[in-house]
Amino acid sequence: KNLEWLWVILLLIFSTVVGFQEAFGLSNWFFLLGSIGAVFLFAVFHRRVNIWKLSLVNKRFYGKASGYHWYEWLGLCITGPIVLLIIYGFILEPLMVNKIESFKNGQTIIDESNGLTYDIHGEGWASVEVGTFSDGSALVEYDGPLFNDYFLIFDWGDSYSLADASSERIDNIYGRLSDAKCTEHRFFSKDQSSVVSDIRCDGKSLGNPVTEMSSFVEVKGRIYELYGYLSDTKIPHGKALKNMIKTSKSFTPL
Repeated sequence: KNLEWLWVILLLIFSTVVGFQEAFGLSNWFFLLGSIGAVFLFAVFHRRVNIWKLSLVNKRFYGKASGYHWYEWLGLCITGPIVLLIIYGFILEPLMVNKIESFKNGQTIIDESNGLTYDIHGEGWASVEVGTFSDGSALVEYDGPLFNDYFLIFDWGDSYSLADASSERIDNIYGRLSDAKCTEHRFFSKDQSSVVSDIRCDGKSLGNPVTEMSSFVEVKGRIYELYGYLSDTKIPHGKALKNMIKTSKSFTPL
């Protein structure tokens, strides 16, 4: 009986960690450990059920010497690698991001070489190697506290106008984000030296809310963009979105 209660309590703990890891502000490693723990508990339960089956009187327990029928092996060989790729892409790869420098909530970043400044809002943000989230064309990249949130800064050069760059970004988002709804607001920067184009697009991916945002500014004839991406379940998405909007709106020329 004690072991049974221990099994139930551990399953409750692991399920809570997996379901509310981000809401509790826990490290992403807790999600992985909670998932592995839950799988282990169900493997133990599966063994208990098989022992119970074998103990039945006047009943035969049918099974294959190889463990599965041929068509079950075929299904395993096809779906097994797919599941492993999903685990790697959604769980392991985000955990292995190489973080270069961490930032405090509200910390101001000053980029004198490009004439830009902005504030990092929220805990858990860090700079990462260029190419982590982009194709390598970004000037700098920032990884957020969730599994799938980041900021990128791009230099669009002097051949784009503010209107052309913002329009191309919106078209790009509409092309890949299902049911996207985009809004754009333009206003003067703090020092009144540039017009800021502030874009926000909301949609869904795999049933979860997705938000993409961009702030465009012009510095000495060149167009710069702070691009943000956020995708997660409803509660952590809503909490992280507020801070990301603050960061996006703080993007301005020096």
